[in-house]
Amino acid sequence: MFTRILIAGAVSALIGLIYFGIINIPAIKRNIGKVPHWVGILVVIAAGRVFEPMVTTAWEAFQLPTQTESALLEVAVFRTIKEQEPKLFQEILQRAIEALRKDRTASLTPITAKYCTKLVLSRIPHADDRAIIEYMRSTMDITRYLDSRSHDQAFAYLFPDRVQYKLPFLADLPKERLERQLGALNGVLVSSFGKQRTIPTETEVQPIMIDVLTGIRDRCDISIFSKLDRQDLDHAETLRTLLAYYDGLFALQEPQAGAVLRYSLAQ
Repeated sequence: MFTRILIAGAVSALIGLIYFGIINIPAIKRNIGKVPHWVGILVVIAAGRVFEPMVTTAWEAFQLPTQTESALLEVAVFRTIKEQEPKLFQEILQRAIEALRKDRTASLTPITAKYCTKLVLSRIPHADDRAIIEYMRSTMDITRYLDSRSHDQAFAYLFPDRVQYKLPFLADLPKERLERQLGALNGVLVSSFGKQRTIPTETEVQPIMIDVLTGIRDRCDISIFSKLDRQDLDHAETLRTLLAYYDGLFALQEPQAGAVLRYSLAQ
């Protein structure tokens, strides 16, 4: 759950085998990134909800290219992408126009997801601590909201590749939660532009991670972190443990929380 899906890949080898009770710490670290890997895709779903109604209006006005661009630029994330990555923005715009010409009711989410996810994954390890933390806070805020409605929905949100479960419920997310996550994504892009920040080492973040796990082990089944590749996970318990872990991270001082997230996201 931590390293690869925390928006990147697998954790590098640990120095020795460290066991915390019955928990295999290397196994935990291999999985500690497995939630954030999907953040880029999921936030784009939120973005799609914000601008798709405007694009429909644009079609009806018969000014598709100009109005589609205007609709995209209503969202701060796309204004930032246009400024920082103009070629990428033009490609997104052209694909959006092509899709809408074929079907004026087409969803732009798959298009934006395809192009934006790669950008997010490459940029987020180099954002500043505050931006990374806020981005993950907004993701966990949506997870908690969905979990209060349906464990299956929240699990599908974090692990869309694991379930045969469509995500139409995201269209019903409260506007303020979507706007918060879009704002957090924009913060990541702004603070990471042109930056190559130093990635913490495994040795530096391991004690912090163990402290957080120690703090939740009495109320959560932290062995879940070494079993996230399994298909038979209990959704409710998995979500309870993940949310507790991130709450523990967010309670730390900004440099500590930022270091763990940056390390995980860079793998």
